[in-house]
Amino acid sequence: MENGHGCSLSIAERLAMLKNYQKSWLSLAWSEEQSLTTRRSRVWEIAGGAWGSSTGDASLSFTQLPSVSRGIPFRQWSIKDVGFSIRDFCMDPSQDLLTALELPTSDGGPYILHLLSLSSGTPHPMSRAPSVLYLHSGETVLASSFSIQICGPLVGVLLFFTTRVTELLIHDWYRLQLHMDIGVISHYPKFMDSFAFLKSDLILVCSFVDSDGSNTFQPTLQVFKCTPEDSVRDPEPLCSFGLPSLAEGAEYAQIIIRADPSPAYRPEANTSVPFYTGQSQRLFIISSQIARRQDIASQTFFVPARTFLHHIDQIHVPGTHHFIWERWGPSGCRLLDIRTDGTWESYVYGSRFVHMVGNPGVGLVVLDFNQLTVQRFASRNLLRDSSRAQAGKYGVVLDSCTAHKDANLFQDDVTTSLPHVVSSRFFGPGQEGSHAVAAMIAEDGVIIVDKGGQEIRHHQILVF
Repeated sequence: MENGHGCSLSIAERLAMLKNYQKSWLSLAWSEEQSLTTRRSRVWEIAGGAWGSSTGDASLSFTQLPSVSRGIPFRQWSIKDVGFSIRDFCMDPSQDLLTALELPTSDGGPYILHLLSLSSGTPHPMSRAPSVLYLHSGETVLASSFSIQICGPLVGVLLFFTTRVTELLIHDWYRLQLHMDIGVISHYPKFMDSFAFLKSDLILVCSFVDSDGSNTFQPTLQVFKCTPEDSVRDPEPLCSFGLPSLAEGAEYAQIIIRADPSPAYRPEANTSVPFYTGQSQRLFIISSQIARRQDIASQTFFVPARTFLHHIDQIHVPGTHHFIWERWGPSGCRLLDIRTDGTWESYVYGSRFVHMVGNPGVGLVVLDFNQLTVQRFASRNLLRDSSRAQAGKYGVVLDSCTAHKDANLFQDDVTTSLPHVVSSRFFGPGQEGSHAVAAMIAEDGVIIVDKGGQEIRHHQILVF
């Protein structure tokens, strides 16, 4: 955790609040419950403790998620008309930033990324006029979907085309300047699935690469350095991280990277929160779909940012460096048989990951990969029995190895050992949450996602 900069509380008062906050999360003892009613929307986003969703072609509504532990009130506001049809958007409440994407107005024209104030919908004052980025793609067909992420002065837009081509554009939204354009040639016929900011100047990209010229494309986690001096097209990666080799007849079909918040996240200067999640605690969720002869298997890698950064810090000579799985994975991450939700994707915040167990969802499970928390538990000799981790016990430490021995999935046994803490809470029949379809996590709470009707959903916020 990091100290909040606008808080007038003493160190002792902050420490007491922090201990209570951490204890509440470990025991999943939330302070209160609030309802959140939303309409079914075409696009939505959770970032920086706020939920945003479209309410029309050009309108958006927002909810500030509350916190009892950090003194953040529940608040709602809306932007009624931005003046164009919103195809996608991303937000960063800490910078009062809303980036809203408009499709090209003519064939072959640029995509238009509007840089707006999140609170008012007007042009953002920190961006150069006209507070608009024109995204010039190398493809002539229209992109079918997008992924937008913000990290301080940088905004990344990943464009997916129906031709199975992708393109990643990184811009400085302060100066309206292109920094990096990772093209599509080296990724075809496989493609980039996703990206995330590893540090303020490092980008983690999942690409399928033919590394030996055999026309066999394997997924690789590539790290690119984003420098402000010149815009670069198709830069060479700084390094790459390999994944476990698969058995004959199996192949990685899709890999999605998720992490929140961004490494540049800081609370707004005018807030008085006593503490907030620091970048050293960030956890990367790397969800893989593996196609084999008869079905699709889901395997999820849980990788702290420090695992990647530890190996990157060892690079001292120019050139692209490759870290094979056996070098970084077994002790630096945890591989689990967990299927992440492709719709409700806000399942990670800081070092915590949330998911529901049962069908329909009847149990809430939080995994915490904060190694300081693990060490505190270990020093107190608390329960460390993995067989009881899903049985309603709070704060179970899992520090034994996990071995995957499916011969139809992996070429060799895959063993990982990164310790973590499991907390769980089960809902009885008829209780709130017993019919949830998913769970999402923010810094100060868990959102129990309601299945809902055709138009309205009544979600439940578990507030810490």
